[in-house]
Amino acid sequence: MSFIYTPPRSGAALLVAASTALVSSKLRADYVCTGSNDDVTINLALAAVSATGGTVRLSEGTYSTSASLVMYSNTRLIVDPGATVTSSNTNLLKNASTIPSRTVTDAVTTAASATVTSATASFTSGDVGKYVGVVGAGPNYGLSTAPSSLYGTITTVNSSTSITVSVVATLTTSGSTLNVYPARDTNIVVEGGTWNRGNVDSIYQTLNSHGFLFRRVDGLLISSLKHTSTGTNGLGGRYAVAVGDCTKVVADKLDFQTSGDGVHFTGPGQYITVRDIKGTTGDDHVAFTGIDGQSQVGSSLGDVNGGFTDVLVEDIQSNGSWTSLKITGGMTSGNVANSISRFKAKDLSGSVVNGSVNILDYGGATTFTGEIENVNVVTGTNFPLCKLGATNASEVVLRGFKWPNVATPTSGVIQITQNVTSLLIKDMEFLYSGATGGPIILCSTTFLRQLALEPTGTLDLVKVTTASCILSILRITNVFKSGSAGGGNLINCTAGSYNIKAEISDVVNWIGALFTTNSDSTNVLYVTASNIISIGTLFTLQCPATLFLNNVSHTQSSGNAVNAASAAATPVRVYGNNVSLSSGTLFTRSASQALSVMGLTLSTDLSILTPTDQDIVNNSNGALSCGAGLCIFHTGGTGNGWKNIYSGLLY
Repeated sequence: MSFIYTPPRSGAALLVAASTALVSSKLRADYVCTGSNDDVTINLALAAVSATGGTVRLSEGTYSTSASLVMYSNTRLIVDPGATVTSSNTNLLKNASTIPSRTVTDAVTTAASATVTSATASFTSGDVGKYVGVVGAGPNYGLSTAPSSLYGTITTVNSSTSITVSVVATLTTSGSTLNVYPARDTNIVVEGGTWNRGNVDSIYQTLNSHGFLFRRVDGLLISSLKHTSTGTNGLGGRYAVAVGDCTKVVADKLDFQTSGDGVHFTGPGQYITVRDIKGTTGDDHVAFTGIDGQSQVGSSLGDVNGGFTDVLVEDIQSNGSWTSLKITGGMTSGNVANSISRFKAKDLSGSVVNGSVNILDYGGATTFTGEIENVNVVTGTNFPLCKLGATNASEVVLRGFKWPNVATPTSGVIQITQNVTSLLIKDMEFLYSGATGGPIILCSTTFLRQLALEPTGTLDLVKVTTASCILSILRITNVFKSGSAGGGNLINCTAGSYNIKAEISDVVNWIGALFTTNSDSTNVLYVTASNIISIGTLFTLQCPATLFLNNVSHTQSSGNAVNAASAAATPVRVYGNNVSLSSGTLFTRSASQALSVMGLTLSTDLSILTPTDQDIVNNSNGALSCGAGLCIFHTGGTGNGWKNIYSGLLY
């Protein structure tokens, strides 16, 4: 999945010296800055190499800019490690395709229509294929009063005053701002230096608030630089590096000391690699959003929108950032999902104020498929390592999460708040040593299909907190509990009407129940349990159940393996093979629930059973006329239908 972008290195090479540079640098320089409006001098150099492509180098020293540096296709800006570039009122740097080639303010759109009109735009056939944005006519699936831009390409020029674009408008508008953008840029490189954006709280919902602004670039490398800014943490906007509608992107070796996001991608995007990112950010350290600007009235952040594919994020080292990684998709015009697929993030470390990884809905439902691996982050109080709250999440893998021994996971190590289809959680390491606390997996959703877990832990492993939750295939495997203290339940349902089918295997020294609940359900619980060594009660039931036990050792010296704890726990049927019960008996019940057993090694008092034909059980009640031992039931047989297989005695 990793994409490695190799930029071109041919073309002219020019040196720009700062006013504070060494004399030797000034003598070698092609351009020397004055220390005021240095953007003018640097942009002259960048423009000079733009025709054929080339490299501009900035020497050591301080550069003060009042306008953005502008990058063109096939250009490289290499900044000396001893250089600092400052700006206070606009982007430090942007690419040429961010600058509209034409802007009008009389655009008209109609909801659900792809036609855009303007009396003054003077469209020509040469506009076909160009990108266009109509401010305020795009998606508004977040805050209804904060619509994004209608963003797409011109597919047809109907007349000098009318065009057809590649997407439909969400809203009917008139007097809107329409921007036509120049051709996409290619092969841009920015490396090195310290970049200081200052405090831009006053313009935080505008594109000018960002440090670097990149739009419509194919082939972009941002590397080996530090970005600083001041202001109010978590205010929104003000991204250090803002990348939108770009492909073949590498962002690496970046150090952020900022009040906003570190590197923030807005879709569409493909072939993106983000790696070796460190520092402290007042908002998300790394963010991927299919759509932006959906939470603030008047925001202009939503100028582009789309999905992502083929993304690799690795080695994110947060030092008190808000989050390590945020992923949202949302909806684009026409109620079409901004899908995020073939996404992989790994090796996240350090500490955050919120949760480490947030995969959430924003601006509509998020559609996500991907993997998050090796997360070892200290989160804020009551925040999980990962919150999975995307409406359309499927084929998700969460691997190698480590919860440190620093706090109780009251909100879960993994918190699942939306429906998920196919979720694998494996290789978890749970170091918390407290005897009480929250669950490892907290499910406050209504539907999960194919949830597979391979963790190590001490507290509740999966806790279901929402009524009518459906876990259609829940697989839990390779669970080891070290020590004899602590221990919660493997599956704990605290809300009723649950509907669960679970497969549990290879569980060693578990102290709590494999399944427990304090709420009734009329749905049948199906559980297959294999290769289990458990100290506590295996099942506390308040619902009908069918249980399959294979190679199960129940080591509790007193009590029963299966407890029918309420009148709703009927019927309950248990199939068993190679089941060892230290307490000597399988069932206890609170009333006269219908219980039945099929298994040579299952031991219980057969007088409490409601058997079916050919059931076999090891009777534990020697006072019955059949005596203790292995008995078989025949429908219509003598007496109650039971017969001791060895003695022939009947009951």
